[in-house]
Amino acid sequence: MERETREIITPIGKQKVVIFTYLLGGEKKSFIYAEPEKAQDMIIEKVVVSIDGNSDNILERVNNMHGKDYDFIFQEISKVIEDSTFVEKKKK
Repeated sequence: MERETREIITPIGKQKVVIFTYLLGGEKKSFIYAEPEKAQDMIIEKVVVSIDGNSDNILERVNNMHGKDYDFIFQEISKVIEDSTFVEKKKK
C-alpha cells in the first residue's frame, strides 16, 4: 500500500513540495532517539517526498531554499508530526 501524500507550494520560490501525511512507527521512533540537532534534518529527509517532482538531495535542496520557504516547509512537516501525536493520544 502506498502512503498518502500532500502537495504544498512554497510561498517565495513557488516550488511544489510533496510530503507524507503521517509518520510510520519506525520513523517516529528514530526521531525520538535522535540527537536534537540532527532530528530536524532526519524529519525533513523522511517526510519530504519530492521537490518539483525530483526526490534527489532533498535535505540539501530544502536547506538551500529561501529562509521563509524553509520555515514554511518545516511548519507543514510539524503539522504531520503533531497530527501523529494527536492520533496516538486520542487512542489512549
